[in-house]
Amino acid sequence: VEYLLAGQQSEVARLQLQSRVWEPAGRHLLDQLSRELGDVPNRVAIDVGCGALGWLRILDRWVGPEGQVIGTDVDPQMLSLARAAAEQDGLRHVRVVEDDLFVTALPERSADLVHARFQLAPLGRAADQLATFVRLARPGGVVVVEDPDSASWHYTPDAPHTQQLVGLILAAFRTGGGDFDAGRHTARLMREHCLDPH
Repeated sequence: VEYLLAGQQSEVARLQLQSRVWEPAGRHLLDQLSRELGDVPNRVAIDVGCGALGWLRILDRWVGPEGQVIGTDVDPQMLSLARAAAEQDGLRHVRVVEDDLFVTALPERSADLVHARFQLAPLGRAADQLATFVRLARPGGVVVVEDPDSASWHYTPDAPHTQQLVGLILAAFRTGGGDFDAGRHTARLMREHCLDPH
């Protein structure tokens, strides 16, 4: 699947801004995970489909002084942007690699944490993707999946044009074989893969 907007500066700016906007929530989750996992030295984290930045900044801190963060993407242009952002921000533990999740070259059971944001919705292959996430995680490791659910879009008063736009977005994802509401089904799919969806 080709990322049609990958080369546009406005899309790069949007992706990097989105990453920074969501960092406080991600940091909070990682702090909770640290308490649950205990003091694990030299953590390894994989950010699947990191794009232009993803979770690289917050994972760099989370893995600890001798840890490692691997950011992956199938798009070399996105990886180049991620590499530049990591260098600019002085992220010492980050390495970005070109990797196709469906034929991944990453070692199985190698990560304490596997993160993926907005990876299930576009592709329509959620079961295959989650199975790979699980294979990449060590026993006792954590898989963090962030995907959308249009049920979270509320507006008052009634806005027929907004509802029409939502319908068009959902239809566009279906036409391409994806499911914009993948977030709605993630807990069930995780249970099917013997993961605790909390």
